[in-house]
Amino acid sequence: MLGEQNNSLHLDIAVSVRSSEGKEITNLSQRIERHLESQQAALIQSEGIRYSNRFQVPPGSYGVWFAIRDSNSGRLGSIVTSLTVQ
Repeated sequence: MLGEQNNSLHLDIAVSVRSSEGKEITNLSQRIERHLESQQAALIQSEGIRYSNRFQVPPGSYGVWFAIRDSNSGRLGSIVTSLTVQ
């Protein structure tokens, strides 16, 4: 996850929220690029990263797609989950 030579962090994050009919309701994307101090890099290596962000959607049931790409390694991960807003 971290660039070995300079403790660099390069992540691309994408989220898409879709209605039960498949219509995209909202999306967000974020690029995180940081140079980390050695202590910060060690903490990420041992504990991982906690990510938070927000989006607003009206009441309803949705599918939520998350994808993240680590530009240092080229690895890509994704997950799909459901969300119900009262």
